[in-house]
Amino acid sequence: MKTWHLKHKAPLFVNDVEVDELFSVGLSSHYKLDNTYSSFVKVSRVEGGQLIKKFAKANSILKDEGLSAGIERFSVFANLMFLQMQLETTISIAGYSWSDLETKQGSVLLNSVKNIFGE
Repeated sequence: MKTWHLKHKAPLFVNDVEVDELFSVGLSSHYKLDNTYSSFVKVSRVEGGQLIKKFAKANSILKDEGLSAGIERFSVFANLMFLQMQLETTISIAGYSWSDLETKQGSVLLNSVKNIFGE
């Protein structure tokens, strides 16, 4: 089976692979303007310096909240990083969006993270 985009006079592509089978009506809406569609999530790139500044700020906040260096601080830090990555592709987790968590600080943020992970 062959597909064809009338405006671009070219075959249809999904994730850089030519479409050769039937697809859903929902997917067809992506082809209104162009003959290509990518289902991959676009990830913004963070420069190394920015990432180090974010880690340093988060580390400082956790330290100020009394979390000792080591497993406890690393655990909370890892949970925050996991949440940020998941919430880039999901609207919310346990009722929290990333914008909700970004506005929280200190113990309020820690309590929110603990609520999400059921701690």
